[in-house]
Amino acid sequence: MGSNVRQTIRHLMSNAEGTGKQVRFSISVDEIDDRKLEFIAKKLKLSKSKLVSTLLKAAIDDIEGEMGLDKADSNSAYARAIGEGEEINLDDYKV
Repeated sequence: MGSNVRQTIRHLMSNAEGTGKQVRFSISVDEIDDRKLEFIAKKLKLSKSKLVSTLLKAAIDDIEGEMGLDKADSNSAYARAIGEGEEINLDDYKV
């Protein structure tokens, strides 16, 4: 299985747009990572915000795969929690 981040970079380079309701929150990064993000975003002709949110989604997809979290299985606690906004009970998962 290939990295979702790698696939996402290819997707971004093709200028394809994503969909979905946006939720705002903030993060802090160190100055070096900020400069890296700024450089990459400019090369891809994106805002830093768009770049980071797209990369975050790809990383989440990778993590879901590694942890065996199946958002497509409507019977799973994970799918119910993300689909219905239920609180996620971490006792249901072995990490």
